[in-house]
Amino acid sequence: MKSMLAGTELIRIESPRPFLRGRRPDLDAVLFGALSGSAWTLVYPSYAVAVPMPHVIRFPLGFILPDQDGDWRQFLDRWVEVQRSTGVVDRLYAHWILGEGAEITQPRWSIVRDVLHWADP
Repeated sequence: MKSMLAGTELIRIESPRPFLRGRRPDLDAVLFGALSGSAWTLVYPSYAVAVPMPHVIRFPLGFILPDQDGDWRQFLDRWVEVQRSTGVVDRLYAHWILGEGAEITQPRWSIVRDVLHWADP
């Protein structure tokens, strides 16, 4: 990260929550993994995940398996390779991390909102 962000000061923080709540005006941005960052945007929807282009960084995923379970490990290795080769991994990444194909939908009909008018639309 230091080489990609040359000239910037990097500070390690315990949690992004103070920044997201506006309590860290000394920070310009928070660098986080795309998966975790996407989860935080569910809690703080006024923020979004920005994926650095053209240097997209992907974090490896690992399964922890017992040493003696070679058949299961071999099965998982082949399964992951099939998912990569057929483009499933790229499609899931584009949808869940990059937000491609996302649509704004109308809320479902609700008694509380549409009949009793107890909630805003």
